[in-house]
Amino acid sequence: RKSARLNIDHQLTDAIEAGVNFSYSNSFSTAPSTGSLPGGSFSTAGVGRVAFLFAPNAPRFVETPNDFPVADEPGKYYNIAPWGLLGLLNNRQLVGFFHPDFLFDYNYHNAESERIISNLFTNIEILPDLVFRSSFGFDNSRIESKTFWDARHGDGTTLNGYAGNSFDRRNRWNWTNTLNYLFSYEDLLNVNVLVGTEEQRSEYNGWGGARSDVADPFFTSYQGSFTTPRPPSPLMETENHFISYFGRLNFNINRKYFFEASGRRDGFSGLAAGNKWSNFFGGSAMWNLSRENFIAENPIGDFVSDLRLKASYGQVGNITAIGNFASLFLYSAGVYNENPTLFFSTVGNEDLQWETSSKYDIGLAFAFLQDRIQVETSYYHNIIDGLVLSVPQSPSKGIPGNSIPANVGAMFNRGFEFEMTSYNYSTPRFRWTSTLNFSTLTNEVTELAPGVDEILGVTAGLETTNRTKVGYPIGQIWGVKTLGVCPDTGRRMFESGEGETVYYDHINRWRLADGTAHRAINITQDGQVLGNPIPDIFGGLDNNFFWGNFDATVGLTFALGFDIYNGSKAGLRDQRTWNNTVEVYETAWENPGDITDIPKPIFGDNVSNGSTMVLSQNVERGDFLKVRNLGLGYTLRGDFIRGIGIDNLRIYTQMFNILTITEYEGADPEISSMGDTNLVPGVDRNTVPQARTVTFGINVDF
Repeated sequence: RKSARLNIDHQLTDAIEAGVNFSYSNSFSTAPSTGSLPGGSFSTAGVGRVAFLFAPNAPRFVETPNDFPVADEPGKYYNIAPWGLLGLLNNRQLVGFFHPDFLFDYNYHNAESERIISNLFTNIEILPDLVFRSSFGFDNSRIESKTFWDARHGDGTTLNGYAGNSFDRRNRWNWTNTLNYLFSYEDLLNVNVLVGTEEQRSEYNGWGGARSDVADPFFTSYQGSFTTPRPPSPLMETENHFISYFGRLNFNINRKYFFEASGRRDGFSGLAAGNKWSNFFGGSAMWNLSRENFIAENPIGDFVSDLRLKASYGQVGNITAIGNFASLFLYSAGVYNENPTLFFSTVGNEDLQWETSSKYDIGLAFAFLQDRIQVETSYYHNIIDGLVLSVPQSPSKGIPGNSIPANVGAMFNRGFEFEMTSYNYSTPRFRWTSTLNFSTLTNEVTELAPGVDEILGVTAGLETTNRTKVGYPIGQIWGVKTLGVCPDTGRRMFESGEGETVYYDHINRWRLADGTAHRAINITQDGQVLGNPIPDIFGGLDNNFFWGNFDATVGLTFALGFDIYNGSKAGLRDQRTWNNTVEVYETAWENPGDITDIPKPIFGDNVSNGSTMVLSQNVERGDFLKVRNLGLGYTLRGDFIRGIGIDNLRIYTQMFNILTITEYEGADPEISSMGDTNLVPGVDRNTVPQARTVTFGINVDF
């Protein structure tokens, strides 16, 4: 990554100031396909899955010429056929046993990006205490991605080689104009009035192409010789526009009583004509008790300082979940047998409105021990109304994507927030400060649209894992409850929706205890809430140390009281052709009387351990404590560096994601296969953990 930054401020006259901030960055990244990027489709050959399933007793490379090398390749990669025999690497039937070294060496996914962010501003003092400010900024980026899959192995075998290119251009500009007036009367009354407008426009232009059936192994890029053009990746040209008019009034009396009121009118182009605009208001008040005589002249005033009581109410609009053309019914263009076509591609919703968040907040802030310890705590209650979600529709309706965006209901978030900063030790040579913060969170869906009982959460191309229902937190993990393994027979026991105990083995299938056949257990009839993926409490602890010219930071984060669906565990216990976790070998049921949670292994059984549906045995507590970052720096100062024109020079190193303390058995309790999707949180399905990153750098001030 290369970057440069430039800031310029200039006082043109006594009343006019102007400036510009400019930054440029260029970055290049390369990686194999993990098959588990957040929100991406499940990939059989992704190295995230290969790490789980590749046979652990297979060497990386063949050791003798008599083994099976890949023809015409200097690297001779080993592979294991599903039936346990040595197989040719280019055997296209070896699903699940793709060789990771080959994928690393011959497949690639590269991305190069360039980004320019700039802001130009001017401040004009029209009258004393009356200032006009105009600011225009833009954020322009270009990203090119390249993918190649070798024809001889992995996902590329079925396509006889694959190459894809994509490019997208993203431009955004923002223009803000404000008029700000300050007024004070002998420090008894201080008033600040601000009015302004804001306008923002975003444009996106992207295209992509793909080709398969490589003509010669020599070619490893899209520009090479391929015989089959494939359907292009989504071509997109889109834009949106946002306009806002706003105002704010705040004043304080004798710096004891503080009040603020604000209002804004926002408009968004993605909504239909009658719903584009919405009004939002807010207000707050604060009482500085420390300036009251009954506190200042009281012994408590010698112990507690900066004691403030505050309360606020605010309403804001959210357009994050609203598409740029969400109100429109759209057609897309295509080609069929060289003939131009139009097809119905998107269903709009003309009734779609702003999602509204109304937040109440009351809090207390104070300090003691001569401000060495500063505390701020508050209670909040946030009501989200007109919640925008994609509502699933019956396939028989013929709606593209089988879903419609709609304001489907409401939910609330409530809890406490706490932050404490402690100046633990301070001398001219050594300083140590700590900041602890944590928040509690209770979420509940209070309303869904008429006729909508629940909204399903589906992972990309694999399984239904979550449901959103009234009276529960959003995105609850949903599946079938299991009752362990029968000690006498080694069969998995399931709880049906009627409360019966149903036994399963891969030969006799579903049976009751007396041997009577039972319908197949399924999520629709037998599913229930298995866990809540939203933490009850989360926060962090940061420590900063300064010793002479050295500085150090230690940052911890934690989350408690939440669950994760460990879908990777289901795959690692799946009794098909790939590798199992060692606990299957060590603890699976073998003889009558064995007490275990892993049933008798039967080849082909993908039901008993959860590969066909979410089971309670694979839902785990996700509580964790992480050493998020460690940093160490050294700053050079003094006449030596000033003599060469340098004011400050700091050398530093930082390490991120150093250590995780958790009982969760998966790769990382802080990941989700679907990213931050509200409807599908807390799912770990062959997902690679967050990377451990080490950086080194130098900061130079001139």
